[in-house]
Amino acid sequence: MPSNQLMFIPDSIGCVSYSNNWTTGTFPQEPVPFDCSCSPEEVSPRLVDLIDLQQRTTQGKSIPFCNCTSDVIRLLHYGFVASSAKRPRTAFSIPLLQFHYKLWQSTTVSTSGFTKALSAFLDSRHKKPLLARGSTKSRNFRLPFTYSSDLYCRILILKEQLLQEGLQTTNKQKWASKCPRCFGPRENKVKVDPDEPDFIIAMDGNYQQRHYAHASKDSPSNAQYPPTFLPPSEVNTSEALCESTDANVSGIEDPCALAHKAADDARNATTWQKCDDSGLFAGSCRHDIPLLYTNVYKSGEKIGVLYDIGCQLETHIQK
Repeated sequence: MPSNQLMFIPDSIGCVSYSNNWTTGTFPQEPVPFDCSCSPEEVSPRLVDLIDLQQRTTQGKSIPFCNCTSDVIRLLHYGFVASSAKRPRTAFSIPLLQFHYKLWQSTTVSTSGFTKALSAFLDSRHKKPLLARGSTKSRNFRLPFTYSSDLYCRILILKEQLLQEGLQTTNKQKWASKCPRCFGPRENKVKVDPDEPDFIIAMDGNYQQRHYAHASKDSPSNAQYPPTFLPPSEVNTSEALCESTDANVSGIEDPCALAHKAADDARNATTWQKCDDSGLFAGSCRHDIPLLYTNVYKSGEKIGVLYDIGCQLETHIQK
């Protein structure tokens, strides 16, 4: 776990305990509950636009920043997540981010639409609109909200990883936490048929969930991938293992494979060359619980065991 990300976890856990999961206190009116070791000359107040689910600042709130505490952690103690790591000018309250996270888990929600609705709702509760600095136009929350939401999700992932490392959970326990009925204890489990499998996994790919290379230039590390995603390092190992058996099945490909669009790299080569991730592949159990995701990188679907894409089931079993 990267050390620069671990520094958020103790403060986050402390703030959750102190505020009873952000349900008590009148943030950001209350003082930050820790002592600052900086001299008065080293403390510099700056205006920050604070956005909450029901309220927001009109002209920004003066927040004292210093050298002994990073700006992100300082705002975290006030109950807000910064939209940038250096000299943040906007921050969103954690209850607002919690509400958006639960909404995102329950339904498809557009970040642009959510921030537009939030801005219109908050403007209706204030006499003055929140304007962009040095402009007469209203603030656009979409980009800063995206950064704050991403940081909040990373905090949740790191806290879960820290919990699993502390409890030293096994792989079996991790799978059982995803779906207890499929991977949990077998005691008192009654099957309709003795030959009924313990679990059934359905797999499929979606090539509408592609990511264009020019959209961003970030290259996330393995630690930045959520636990439900297979990191590229594991995918590359499995890909090399599958390609090593290609010579064993030469000449036995079924004609249906050539007619299947997803299994043919040549058909979508023009589109895929513009993407760094050309699709999303997922597996879920029979209880509709998503288990694992992986990004498809400039290639069609190649694995056919128990998937029978392009009539390749028999071929890949022979592999």
